[in-house]
Formats: sequence, structure tokens, C-alpha cells
Amino acid sequence: MNEALITTLSNVYGEIFELSGNEFYVFSPGRINLLGEHIDYNDGIMLPAAIDLGIYFKVGRRTDKMVHLYSAEFKESVTLDLSVPVVKSESSWANYIIGVIAQFQKRDIQVPGFNLVFNGDLPIGAGLSSSAALECGLALIVNHLSQAGFSRIEMALMAQKAEHEYAGVYCGIMDQMASILGRGSMVIRLDSKTLDFEYLNLNLKDHGLVLLDSRVHHSLASSEYNQRREQCESILDLLESEFQIKSFRECSINHMDQIADQLGEVRYSRGKYVVEEIERVKAAEVAIKNGRINKFGELMNQTHMGLSNDYEVSCVELDFLFQSAIKNKEVIGCRMMGGGFGGCTLNLIELDMIDEIVERIASEFQKEYHIIPHIIPVKLSAGTTLINVNEHA
Repeated sequence: MNEALITTLSNVYGEIFELSGNEFYVFSPGRINLLGEHIDYNDGIMLPAAIDLGIYFKVGRRTDKMVHLYSAEFKESVTLDLSVPVVKSESSWANYIIGVIAQFQKRDIQVPGFNLVFNGDLPIGAGLSSSAALECGLALIVNHLSQAGFSRIEMALMAQKAEHEYAGVYCGIMDQMASILGRGSMVIRLDSKTLDFEYLNLNLKDHGLVLLDSRVHHSLASSEYNQRREQCESILDLLESEFQIKSFRECSINHMDQIADQLGEVRYSRGKYVVEEIERVKAAEVAIKNGRINKFGELMNQTHMGLSNDYEVSCVELDFLFQSAIKNKEVIGCRMMGGGFGGCTLNLIELDMIDEIVERIASEFQKEYHIIPHIIPVKLSAGTTLINVNEHA
């Protein structure tokens, strides 16, 4: 826990709102996805995990039906009246919150008024799912305040729906599930088709995970994310028409080859990546269970190449970071993270060489692009959590 951030958040809350004694805190983590990128909306299996960076909230119940929100990062406030259905705000960050509240209202849950201040240590736009952290934090807060009793999976689905309807990003379910279901040193084996999940113990041995943020930030709503999803849906329509295949899990490269002319070069490449990534995740699961960390690193490298060349969601800066990393033998795995078009690379590096290697990569990147990448060591973490909850809150 970031105790300094919690203290700062508490001070800001005290400056804005009158303390009642029933306040509580929530931590909602960002996530990394070790393997299985862009297949959460393609019936794939992913290997995400919550990390020890995220968003912190301080919350206090009100006696009326008003909600007062304050973003400590943007220094902006938004007020909502819960006596009527909530509507979109002009503040983009507020819509993630409003979208979650709307999901409870649509289920006829009586949401009480509350005051809320939030801030985080999760880099926004770095591909670590700050939006899912915000949504899942709010889902847990509202679930607690209203005593609605929704399960964590139900809250993840509500958070995803909020992003679809209020942020305009038709994301898969992985980000929300990873944020709310995280557990210690475990990786989540998440089936996007059934939502079944299990925990796999990730033994990194003498390696650590480091994110290198290119500082090239993106907005998924304005990127080609939705276009990739539409392309995959059209590929699946053709697969069903030709082979009665209803899921990419049933598809092989041989199927793709047979309809290559009908697909065209672009859609063929998209489908090829999806089919190969589904197979890589299967291999990665075996590698984790058998403690073959070097094999896992090789699969990470293959995923980056697929994302860059076939799915075309990388960018020159991320590809530079990748190439700069893998030329070092101490880096056994590297790939771009998140939706793409900016953000981070995830690097699996020998522990005793981490500082030297990341400084070298950062120096090369700065020389090429005149940008100093943000170096972010991460550890796996518990999921969205209530902190210091007063039983009467």
C-alpha cells in the first residue's frame, strides 16, 4: 500500500468534506497481462494479474441522495443527484464512475449518497488499465454502501458494461476481472468465454517484472481498438459460414489459409494473430506449471512480434523498446502491454541485472526519441480491496 498517497488523499478529503467518522478507503489495482493480448473479446484464455499500483479512494456516506466526486489528480469535482437516473458528464473521468453507478440503478439498487476523493500511483495511458481500476473501485464502493451483495464477477461485468455504455470503449472482460480478482503472487487463468478462472502460482525464480512506459499515451476510444474488434467479428462470421466454426478456439491456421483470399491480407493477418496467440497461451500455462520461466519469456517475445506485425497495434516507440530489450541476454522476455498504440513494454529480467539493463534501454530510448521512459518495477497484488472499513460505514 502507498501509505504516503493514502495520507495525502485523507488530507484532501478533509479540506473538501466534513468528516463524519464513517469514512473508509478502497484500493483498486491496475493489471498486467502476461500473455493473451487482444483475445479477451475473441473467446481466448488470458493470463492477467493485478499489480501493486492502482487507484486509492476515500469515501464517506452522506444522509441525502447526492454524490460529490473529486479527482485529486485533475483537481476537478462533479456532483450527481441519485434521486434521478445519472447521465453522462462533460468530465471524461467522471463517466467511468457515473457508468458504474448507472449499472446499480438499472438493477433497481437504492444507492445512497456519498462523498469521494480519489488519486493513484498508476500511470494513466500506459496500458495498465487505470479505467478498469477506477470502475472496479467504484463497483466495490457502491456494492458496499448499498449492501447490494453482488459477487466480484458480477461487479466486473457491471464495470465492463459501464465502459461500453459511458466511455464508448467496447473492451473485453479481462481488465476488470484482473483488477477485482487479483491474489498475491498468482496469475489468473481467465476464460473469456465462460468466465471460469483459476489461480496459477507464478514462480519468477531469480527474475523480476519491470514496465517501461514509452510515455506515448493513447485513448482506446479514439484508437483502432474498436476496429480490431469489428475485424475479428467479421472474420468469425466468414469462418462460421464456411466451416460452421463459432469460436476462434475451434479455428486453426489451416482454416485461415483456406479462406485467405476471401479475407484479404489485413483480415488474414488479424485472424492469424488471434489463432496463434490462443495457442501461445496454452503453451504458457504449461510453462508456468512446470516452472519453465525461460520458455515463458520466449512466448512473450513471440506475442510482441505478432502484435506488431500481424495485429498492428504496436508503434515505433514500443518496437524500439522491444528491440533494445531483447538484445540483452538478461532479458528473457519482453512485449508491449495493453491495447496498443503507446503505453508500456513488460520486461522479464534477471533480478541482479535489472537496474543496469533498464537504465541502458532507457538511455537508448532517450537518445532516439528525446523522451525519458518511466521505469516501473511491479509486483503481483491482491485485487480491489476495502481498507479500514468501519462496520457502520
